[in-house]
Amino acid sequence: MAPAVGPLASAHRSVGGSSEGSSSAVGRRITGDTRQILGEQLRRQYESGSSVRELANDHGLSTSVIYNLLREVGTEFRRRGKPIKQQDASSQTPSHA
Repeated sequence: MAPAVGPLASAHRSVGGSSEGSSSAVGRRITGDTRQILGEQLRRQYESGSSVRELANDHGLSTSVIYNLLREVGTEFRRRGKPIKQQDASSQTPSHA
């Protein structure tokens, strides 16, 4: 099983820099195996019901980066907005008689 990848700022360094003392992932590049692992983790969270916005906030990334990572691992996206509550099937009447 792949290791969990937490908030990006604590897990990565930018080229020529250090992540020490930084609480923001702005300007950090996600490459190679780390990109694949993070994308797969995000996909599991998204498919479990997390929104793209929630994932972005949790990982300190923009929604654009989250969408790109999810796309790269083949995620099938839900429609935007909150899900519509389904009525009980037994209470529905046929639309044609």
